[in-house]
Amino acid sequence: MSPLPADAVARGLASVNVPGAAIAVISEGRMQWARGYGLRLAGTDWKVDEHTVFGAASVSKAITAVVVLGLVDGGLLDLDGDVRELLGSVPVHTLAPPVDDAPITVRQLLAHRSGILGRGTTPKRSGTGFAGKSTGGGSPRALPHEVHKLDAPRWIGITYQPDTQTSYSGAGYLLVQHVVEAVTGMSFNAVATELFGILDAPAATFEPRPATNGNFAHGHDPDGTPLPGGHEVVGWAAAGGLFTNVTSLAAILDAVVTRDLFGATTTHLSVMQNCSVSRNRKHEFMMGGDNGGYRAIIIGDVQRRTAVAVLTNGRGSAGTKARTELARAALATV
Repeated sequence: MSPLPADAVARGLASVNVPGAAIAVISEGRMQWARGYGLRLAGTDWKVDEHTVFGAASVSKAITAVVVLGLVDGGLLDLDGDVRELLGSVPVHTLAPPVDDAPITVRQLLAHRSGILGRGTTPKRSGTGFAGKSTGGGSPRALPHEVHKLDAPRWIGITYQPDTQTSYSGAGYLLVQHVVEAVTGMSFNAVATELFGILDAPAATFEPRPATNGNFAHGHDPDGTPLPGGHEVVGWAAAGGLFTNVTSLAAILDAVVTRDLFGATTTHLSVMQNCSVSRNRKHEFMMGGDNGGYRAIIIGDVQRRTAVAVLTNGRGSAGTKARTELARAALATV
């Protein structure tokens, strides 16, 4: 099994203003190959390798699901328990009560079915049991010199009856983050870091300013311009704040698809599938991500025991297509 050819990948990335990428493939119980392509920063000769750290964007949600499943397996958290009593200290502007006093569960939050305000697709609602003001559910972001913007109050509201429809919700993952912190008494990053240590994924972190020893992929705009400060800081870590190199991300995926993590039960696979609102067959999961400066994707198949991770430091619609095409091409090498 050979990596994708370096020159061809680099040319393809450059054609859509994406300076660099890192790809890893898991199969047969181990990482088959991992490789970097292109540049960490446009206009330099700083090459991407398999240890280069990228922002993983909303791929973070799938990794958050892995963290949650670890707590469920350890008996610290119930996927189907009502989480409202754990959310008394959530620092958001308002949280309306559910309609008909219906419970809000971790499973619903992970699957984007909690009724919590979603980004882009959630219908605006008002009246009894609904928040009166709803202004967006994606994770707030800022450039490093503008992190004070993340302190602004955020509205989170119930916009439909829980577990009646699916609507992508970064805000729901903020609540997952606070539930994890409430049941453990630890920061979300500290909980995740413990699991990452067990899974041999030392470069994975939810720290907003990751330590990278200089091997860092700067984020770029759709035209290939580097972001000021190198990357965005994501306010809701569980929703989009993961930074990692591709080898650590692959180690987490390896634990899911080949090491029978958590027993690979139907319940756990369902959680991994539904956190992405995107799946093809019952044994597959897929999650893509887009933060300022980065596009990423993971694809896993528990039945075939394969997975691929792609991290890039560019964005734009063409970059999204390129990211997905690289993932499919990489899987074809297995």
